[in-house]
Amino acid sequence: MIKGKIVLCDNDDDSYSFYDKEYEVQSLGGIGLVLVDDKMSGVASNYNEFPLTVISSKDAPGILSYLNSTK
Repeated sequence: MIKGKIVLCDNDDDSYSFYDKEYEVQSLGGIGLVLVDDKMSGVASNYNEFPLTVISSKDAPGILSYLNSTK
């Protein structure tokens, strides 16, 4: 289900770091990660070689709405 896809992941669970989430998505064949997190900067950055960006919880509903409308 994740292989070949960009994954949208909520980072409200502090028991896993965003590095753990990045690794898990990558190990399942994901090609990128959009992390919802209000604690981190919402700017695309180079987190290793895996494409990852961080957005705020304020922006997440718009993205989820778009994703749900394109199924």
